Amino acid sequence: MVHFPLKVNSPNENVRIRDRDEFVHKYEQIINGRVRAKILDEKSSRCLFANSKGFMVGDGEVWFAETIPGVFKIIIINSNAN
Repeated sequence: MVHFPLKVNSPNENVRIRDRDEFVHKYEQIINGRVRAKILDEKSSRCLFANSKGFMVGDGEVWFAETIPGVFKIIIINSNAN
């Protein structure tokens, strides 16, 4: 469900997660309480925002896009989204 490299923006730094192993290792930092709450929020999951760059969950905490025809993956996680 994740496209690599994954862009992750946090209050302290903006990084690119290279692969699945790095994502799993840093999972708790990447999918923090704020991101987790927006993913699980019923309101966020029913009303997605879309533009030419992709689709947004919540207030921009998670962005996903069609990475190859018919396949949508997470491309950006903003743990510092407002």
